Amino acid sequence: MHSYRFPRLAALLVSGSLALTAVSAAQVTPSEGFDIGGAIDLSPYCGTFPSVYVFEDSSALVFDGRQISLISGDGTLLRDYGTAPFSVFASFLEVDEAAGIAYVGESSFGTIRSLDLATGQLSPVTTIDFNFDFAFDVVPGLAYVTASPNGFGATEVYRIDLLSGQTTLVADIGGFSGPIEVDELGNVFVGVLPGTFPIPPGSVDIVTFDASDVNSGVVLTLSDATVYSSGFNGLSSTAYDKANGGLVAIETNAGAGGMES
Repeated sequence: MHSYRFPRLAALLVSGSLALTAVSAAQVTPSEGFDIGGAIDLSPYCGTFPSVYVFEDSSALVFDGRQISLISGDGTLLRDYGTAPFSVFASFLEVDEAAGIAYVGESSFGTIRSLDLATGQLSPVTTIDFNFDFAFDVVPGLAYVTASPNGFGATEVYRIDLLSGQTTLVADIGGFSGPIEVDELGNVFVGVLPGTFPIPPGSVDIVTFDASDVNSGVVLTLSDATVYSSGFNGLSSTAYDKANGGLVAIETNAGAGGMES
């Protein structure tokens, strides 16, 4: 499945994606074609803004900035992967389920690490300051990250060799960092946010960089991208829906009380 950022108390499984809410599943009306598949109790993590990866069996891997845990849908601890001596800001958590490897990012020091889910071994991959989101490339062993190593409001897209840790600058898009996805053809989708706060309503877009362009060796800009969808109030997470060939987006409606849709 996919990883998400959770500023709310519970996550609802919605047909392979997640909708965030502070209310119960019974109070949520899914759109046509979607169903509520269950709920995950994240109340112990309220206030920690964790990164969460949800498996098909509704268990979840959670990184709260200090501890990495595997929990069941009702919040029962299934495995404790360890607790750091101090807290950091969690940025992302993605899992290569076939390899049994999770990739864990934090933005306090910019570290990106791999976690062997079988052995529990945590290993450094690379460091990119203010990393935000991560998506696997269609090429095995490669991934993309959005980050702002040159300061807030200066987002860039990097490709990472997950074996060597080598990073390559792919695009300079500016603004605050947004989520990133890759489709089955290798096209890269990026949420583009302005570099001002509060974010003006309707000012957030999702753009696409063609696979041929991201592999050209030329550092791209927004002029090389195509607008895929526009007019969002904010974006916290996206997921590529292989079944329908599109994106599922979690929009942060900052102008409407901070709720997600």
